[in-house]
Amino acid sequence: RGRVPRRVASPPRERIERRRRGAGDESRDERWTASATARARTATSRAMTSSKAMAVMMCVAMRAFDARGALAQTPTYETIATDGTFTSTRTLAHDEYAYFQFAIPDASSDADVTLEVIDGDADLYVKRPCTSSTCTAPSENWWDWRSVHSAGRDEVFIHAEVLSSNQISVGADKFFLVAVHGWTMHGATFKLSVEIVPENRLLNPAQTAALEGIFTKCCSSTTSCPVWKTARRYGYDPCHWGLAGCTKANETKWLNLQGLYLDCELGSSDVSAFGSSLRRLYVGQNTALKLADEDATIGLLKVLPNLVEIDVTGIDLQGRTVDGLCHASVSANLTRIGLNTANVSGALPQCVVDKPQLMDLAMQYNYLTGTLPSLPSSSNLRALYLHEQRSADSISGVLPPSYVNSTTLEHLWLTNLKLSGALPDVFSPTGVWREIYLNKNAFNGTIPASLGSQRYLPVLDLSFNAFSGAVPGGIYDHPNRTHVGIKSNKLTQVSVSSIHSPPGASLIRLDASKNVVNETGVSTIFTRMPKLQYLYLNDNELHGVILDDSTTPVWALRQLDVSTNYLEGEIPGASYWGKIFTSSAPAGRKFDISQNLYTRAPSWFGAYTGDSGLTITLGSGLYDPSSDADAALASANAKPTVSKFMLALLLITLFAMSGLGLYLGIYILVQRRNRAHANRFRQFHDFDQGQGVEMA
Repeated sequence: RGRVPRRVASPPRERIERRRRGAGDESRDERWTASATARARTATSRAMTSSKAMAVMMCVAMRAFDARGALAQTPTYETIATDGTFTSTRTLAHDEYAYFQFAIPDASSDADVTLEVIDGDADLYVKRPCTSSTCTAPSENWWDWRSVHSAGRDEVFIHAEVLSSNQISVGADKFFLVAVHGWTMHGATFKLSVEIVPENRLLNPAQTAALEGIFTKCCSSTTSCPVWKTARRYGYDPCHWGLAGCTKANETKWLNLQGLYLDCELGSSDVSAFGSSLRRLYVGQNTALKLADEDATIGLLKVLPNLVEIDVTGIDLQGRTVDGLCHASVSANLTRIGLNTANVSGALPQCVVDKPQLMDLAMQYNYLTGTLPSLPSSSNLRALYLHEQRSADSISGVLPPSYVNSTTLEHLWLTNLKLSGALPDVFSPTGVWREIYLNKNAFNGTIPASLGSQRYLPVLDLSFNAFSGAVPGGIYDHPNRTHVGIKSNKLTQVSVSSIHSPPGASLIRLDASKNVVNETGVSTIFTRMPKLQYLYLNDNELHGVILDDSTTPVWALRQLDVSTNYLEGEIPGASYWGKIFTSSAPAGRKFDISQNLYTRAPSWFGAYTGDSGLTITLGSGLYDPSSDADAALASANAKPTVSKFMLALLLITLFAMSGLGLYLGIYILVQRRNRAHANRFRQFHDFDQGQGVEMA
């Protein structure tokens, strides 16, 4: 969750994953893993659970279970109604769970589980019924269905056909388990509903005809719409395989055309039948799809007045500007806009951020230019992703104070733009930040002190800017910081006098490399951080002894890089360096002191030269083989040599073998001459003629 936006945009198709069966839980699932980086999410922040469709849902993914995800407590499940009514409003603290259960009465019905997040961020996890006496609760590591996003609504749709194909039995006494996980540090307020969707709920004729028209228009090629074609072949209604979410009035509330390989151009006439009933539209990830430009806006948006979510991720909008989102016919109630990697250009207009309900705006990997508009005081924006614009004259100018002073923004991604100037020192004391990425810009001046006071912020990256001066308190030593990057700036002091005890109680990684920090060795404040695993102070101006050996470190270091500094003197023993020199610790441990002023390596290094999980980088010219202190390590790194005794023994052996070889050669020669003399009087037979000849 540290280096890439937290949520993966995905449509509202359900995804179910078959588990390895394990003792004590008939649905033991394997841990979900990602590429995080893996988790390289597209960050439109829409993240309802996904699968391809009914016929493909039997193709399931395996996840490796991580025992750390299993919850130790036995939760109490609250049984909730299945008529679509919401529970009362609840509030969860960070990393707190609330548990619910519901039953699907018959094998022909679906279930629609909706989590409405009113404030903060919470995630939704659902597991199949468990018949064992000991069942692991659903969580972020144990789930069959899940939905995660940056803000707003989460939803999973459980299809009857998926339950049947995975042999999951249902009934009044078989309860699906639901967990709601509070993710934001300041807490999350939510309400939950479950609605049973009976088999006889079908899409009304007008909207069914509209979908048929889209199919005929966009699915004529052999490579287009394979999932949709399969669903039609089996006769599935759009309400029951993930193409459409249908209300009790047999109307569509969401339409998911995402990733269907549509090959056509869609305009307002193609979706007008859905009118006011459609609230969420997903058409992204269709590389051959084109969206008609009508009255300087995306035509689809003109006839959907109540739309709250639109995702056109990956659709080539052919350099259009974003101004079309401000068209009078476009819904004023949009809460999520996903236009990332959509080839849009121009400046981000003020009218977009002024939308009163907008919570999530994702426009990264485009060609946006100009300056950032100010956020209105009434802004409800919680997630803004504008990073990695591809135009040469990318978004520039200063960062407006309304961004840093926001009390609603949680996710701010402005990486690799051309922002400059000083960062406003007006961060609100009531801010609810989850992650701030301002790296790879041209910010200068000092790091604002008010940024260090942000109480909920775990992830902060200010790397590759021109910040100068001392690092203020709270930037990395606040108890809620976990990952902090201040690399490649002009900072002169990294040590702080912390008001927190212990300092940096949650800090895992700090990268302060490539600055001009002029201090004595590694500050002892880092040794007091119990979770610190990765510390990078290389390419600075550290001098003197690397670490005061009178300290008693409690850090959990796995990697330390202090290369390219001016360190010298004694290096304290292995016990001072966390888990770096612990052979039982995981691989990937690193200790780099190269390019300093050291002339000798300590003798205790030699005991760790055979540890395959450890890399010790000392640099050239560091060893002194004539020194007893360096003997062990020098011999371990020297080229193999032969002693005088072994050389003498080798020569004697060679002489002895040579003499023996000479004796055997003479003996064989004599024997051959004797045999040749005897053969002179041997009778020779001419086999061709059968006659004997006496040889003289």
